[in-house]
Amino acid sequence: MRLSAKDLEHARAALHSGIARLESAGFVVGERPSLSVEPNLKIMGYTRGPAGQREIVIAGRALRFGVVDTLVMHELSHIVMSNIGHPSHNDRLIISVLHRYHRKLAEWKISILADGVNHVQNVYTDDVLAKALSKKQTKDTRSFFYSWLKTVYPRGRTAEQDKWSAVAVVLNNAFAVASLRRRRMLKPLAFEKKMFAKNGKFLKSAGLDEKTFGWFADFFTNLPKKTTRVGYRKLLIAFLDKVVEVTED
Repeated sequence: MRLSAKDLEHARAALHSGIARLESAGFVVGERPSLSVEPNLKIMGYTRGPAGQREIVIAGRALRFGVVDTLVMHELSHIVMSNIGHPSHNDRLIISVLHRYHRKLAEWKISILADGVNHVQNVYTDDVLAKALSKKQTKDTRSFFYSWLKTVYPRGRTAEQDKWSAVAVVLNNAFAVASLRRRRMLKPLAFEKKMFAKNGKFLKSAGLDEKTFGWFADFFTNLPKKTTRVGYRKLLIAFLDKVVEVTED
C-alpha cells in the first residue's frame, strides 16, 4: 500500500487533535510521542518505547478505513494509563501472571492468553478514550466494534487447536460487546440485536453456547473502575483460569 503526503498529514493532524481532546477531558499525555505509519501493518496500531521516547505506529489501512483519529486517541490513552501507573499497563505484573501458565501450556496457547490480557488492558484504556470522544467518533466507534466481531475462526490441525481458536474469537467478540455495553453505547435496540445476531452466527458455527460467551462479556463489562496491583493480579488470574477451564476441559 502506498501512502500519499495527504495521508501522512492526516495522521499528524490526528495526533495533534487527539492530544488536545484528551487534555481537554482532563488527562495528561505528557511528552508528545512521535508517530509513524506502516503501510502493511497487520494490526491496526500499537505504541512502543519507554516514557519520553514513545512512538505510536498505525497501519496504513487505518487511513483508508477512516478510523485513524479514534485509533490515535486510543493509543494516546494507552500512554495516559502508563503515565498514571495503572496496573493494567504494568508489564512486569502481566509477565509474572502469564508465567504461571508456561509450565503446563504450549507457547501457542500462551499467545492466546496474552491476547486475552490485551483485551482486558484495552477495556481500561477505552475508559479513558470514551471520555474524550466527539459525538461523531462515538457513532463511528459503534460501527468499528460491529466490524470487529468475527463470525468464523481459523481451523487448526487438531480438535484441540480448533477449540482454542474458537475461544480466542469468543474473547474477541466478548470484548467488542462489553466495550460498548460498559459505556452504555450498545444502543439503540436495533443495533444491539444486530451485534448479538452477528455473534450468534459465530457461536452456532463453532458449536458454542451463550453461557461461555456471557461469562467473558460480563467479566469485561464489570471490570472494577479502580484496582490495585494485587487486585488486578487476582482478577487476571481468575480470567485466565477461566480461559484454560473452557478450553482444556
